[in-house]
Amino acid sequence: AVTDLTAVDTSVTAMEAQVQAIRRRLQEELDAIPKAKKLVEKSLKQQQKLQHMLANMPPGMREDIVATPLEQSLMLPECFNFNTAVPECLDSDFKIKEEPVAAPKGKGSAPRWYISTEELDSLSSYMRGRLTLEKVNISINEVATYADANAHLVACPKKKLSEDTWEKALVSSQHCC
Repeated sequence: AVTDLTAVDTSVTAMEAQVQAIRRRLQEELDAIPKAKKLVEKSLKQQQKLQHMLANMPPGMREDIVATPLEQSLMLPECFNFNTAVPECLDSDFKIKEEPVAAPKGKGSAPRWYISTEELDSLSSYMRGRLTLEKVNISINEVATYADANAHLVACPKKKLSEDTWEKALVSSQHCC
């Protein structure tokens, strides 16, 4: 009878160890859920931003960007929602706080806020007759490129720039304004 009890005790101890391992693994998975939710939400926000950018991009610039049907099928489907897969008791602690991100100084390029057809349509008929969506967005792109060049000139010490570079900058600034 003592050997039977020893065998049962050994079996119970082994099962308890397995239960503890399962509990640890379950806790790891539960801890990973908020991170996965943040990642999914950030990727959805990024996808929305990219779709907005694509919608406002001039037609001449879109040729290489449009996704093929295969690539679109690989994108995250909208029905894939973690909120339905997680019990309600776990959803209380999952509020995502936006952390402010400091912009790198002098590293970013000039912003390019392209106009949409709705914005162009809101202009008077006089202006609509003289402007096209492509012309305006191409002009925005040119001005942003010019701003990038100026930012580069301002950021560089004058001693490091050649005389030729300064001449080009002065000539281009006279043509622009």
